[in-house]
Amino acid sequence: MNLYFIYTIILAYPIATEFSFGLRILDVILIGLVLFDALKSNKLTVKTTYLISILIVLSYNLFASQLTGAHATSEGFMLFAKLVVHALSFFIIKKMFEGFSDIELKRVFYLYTIVLLMVVTWCLISFAAEPLRRVGFPFSQTLVNDSHALGSLLSLSFLFLALNLKNIRKRRRLLMCFYIFLTFIASLITGSRSIFFLSIVCVILVSMRSLLLLNVKWLFVVSFITSLVLLLPLLRFAEIDLNDVRSIQFSLQNASEAKRLDRLINVMGELDQVYYAFGRGIITVDRLYFDGTLTFMLYNFGILGAIFFLAILARLGALYIFKGYPYILFATLAIASVLVSEFFLLARWYIPVVISYMLLYQSAERLRIKGS
Repeated sequence: MNLYFIYTIILAYPIATEFSFGLRILDVILIGLVLFDALKSNKLTVKTTYLISILIVLSYNLFASQLTGAHATSEGFMLFAKLVVHALSFFIIKKMFEGFSDIELKRVFYLYTIVLLMVVTWCLISFAAEPLRRVGFPFSQTLVNDSHALGSLLSLSFLFLALNLKNIRKRRRLLMCFYIFLTFIASLITGSRSIFFLSIVCVILVSMRSLLLLNVKWLFVVSFITSLVLLLPLLRFAEIDLNDVRSIQFSLQNASEAKRLDRLINVMGELDQVYYAFGRGIITVDRLYFDGTLTFMLYNFGILGAIFFLAILARLGALYIFKGYPYILFATLAIASVLVSEFFLLARWYIPVVISYMLLYQSAERLRIKGS
């Protein structure tokens, strides 16, 4: 039953058709999952964990609202509900993966890669049909927002596949390398700059880890990523002006970068002395998106929330450098990728990232158990 549910959410995440209240098919599935799990669970500890987590966030927000005199809003309840559903679904999916056999995990991996290949193919075909036009999720009505989310997801998928390369049989590695290359190209087509930012962060972390171990393997990683970047000029043979390829352009004069910076400055201006420490509180917010998790945390949780977010990111980076587990590296990259976005609020981004993490985590755990 659990295996078929994972199959379902893997197949559902690329379908971005929007229903009522901004919900998509994957949102409905996750809401059903959380409600079903809450009703069927007989373990008091599980229900208690859920309840305590919700009460902590509620208490924090009620405390903040009391300080500021703000009132609850419909947007606040919507945001709170979305965060609760995503947080609880993470633990439920984690529990499902723990019960899978090695064969079942392989089946999940192969289905996930097949669906990802379909998404990559969608990007390539869409780009070929209308060159230099942004590409979003299939059947999406919000192309611009979706193109950023899809670009971030494909960038993380590129790194996920690269981290899994050593687990692929030698005779299939050449094919997987070609698949990884296609994923890299697809991430560029979306117009997202995530691929370059995450690749740089990945190279830095892997380099620091390798230097700590006095290991030169990191040079192969650097060479691989550098070779992909050097292939970009080949696009000129397709009569494409690289100046029009949004993914490789960066300037604070661009609308996207300027908008993110403006929202951060505006939020800082809106937070008076009462708001600085605790923020407005999620329940009382009057907006949902800020184009940056750091801005999101600052607005909703104050300086304490922003420091907490950065501390988690730093802690994960340090853990990878000293421990070296691929799933920790992936988690670090995933959290770093939302510094200037809030894609964790989008199920079609969040769920495939969670599945990628679970596959890496279970692979590392089972290798550790076999080696002990």
